[in-house]
Amino acid sequence: MVYRNHYSFFKYLKEKDAEFCRDKAEELFREEQFMLAVSTIAVAFLKNRNLGLISYSHAYEPHMAVKKTNKNYYAILGIQDHRAPIDTIKKNYKEKALMVHPDKCSSIAADSATKLINEAWGIISDPAKKKAYDLAKGSCKGILLNGAPGYNETSTLQSVGGGLD
Repeated sequence: MVYRNHYSFFKYLKEKDAEFCRDKAEELFREEQFMLAVSTIAVAFLKNRNLGLISYSHAYEPHMAVKKTNKNYYAILGIQDHRAPIDTIKKNYKEKALMVHPDKCSSIAADSATKLINEAWGIISDPAKKKAYDLAKGSCKGILLNGAPGYNETSTLQSVGGGLD
């Protein structure tokens, strides 16, 4: 089901418990409504901070990046500039990979998020593949890497007062 009126949807969620909101977020993810899934998991998190829902949001984020940026590997890893030092990229990779690993995250998005993150790291961590990727994406010509002006994959949960579990 596609929700056109987000206000009425969130008013509806207000009456529901955290587990219902979590399940609804998973349903929205399956329907590829990633932004709404992230917002819904944020509602669930605010209702109950003890369910480990931060990892759900992090598992949805690589999918949002793929949809918004036509599978930009830097965006998947949360990197805004292709010139970022490899240490910064590696740090982001490790944090994301740990956060969404299926052993730590029970979201249906965890397995595919892990695959996307590992695929991105496999390209970006190899200097020859990275150079070829950068040339193919046009990043050496100054084109905005993430493909969406103003795109920022900062976790919605963190922006509404969450933190790490």
